[in-house]
Amino acid sequence: MSNTYNILEVSQMAINIEKAGHEYYLEAAKKAEGAKAKEIFLHLAGEEKKHIELFTNLYEILSEIVKFDGNYLFDEAVSAYLNYFVNESVFKNKELGKVTNLDNSKEVLFEGINAEKNSILFYSEMLKGPNTAETANVIDIIIDEEKKHLVQLTDMMKEL
Repeated sequence: MSNTYNILEVSQMAINIEKAGHEYYLEAAKKAEGAKAKEIFLHLAGEEKKHIELFTNLYEILSEIVKFDGNYLFDEAVSAYLNYFVNESVFKNKELGKVTNLDNSKEVLFEGINAEKNSILFYSEMLKGPNTAETANVIDIIIDEEKKHLVQLTDMMKEL
């Protein structure tokens, strides 16, 4: 990935990734066969919602600090581009968010772990580009949050 992104774009991509994860876990909870699996998926959906709130707050703080207007990120075409970019880079399995091709709770959780790994790789690749120090710091914060979630998911896999 050779593109350079500003801190608002990175923050918005993080929000989009977390929204996709939130929808994934809510759908997984609906389809879960056992009470324990349903509980885990609802918990994970809640964790994704916390990340949405965290990254939304980060976006709002950064938009007040930076000297450019980030309103273009909410333009329909720009938003569609960022969503497409995120979905192709992180959620490579187009069915992931719908949980339609997965047979059991462990498979769904395993796909969630893969999505977290893809997310970490996605942001790590972003760090390789010519970023400002501020953008690199934001990406590092996001990676740290994703790593925490990966550890949590791995621990939860053991509970199923």
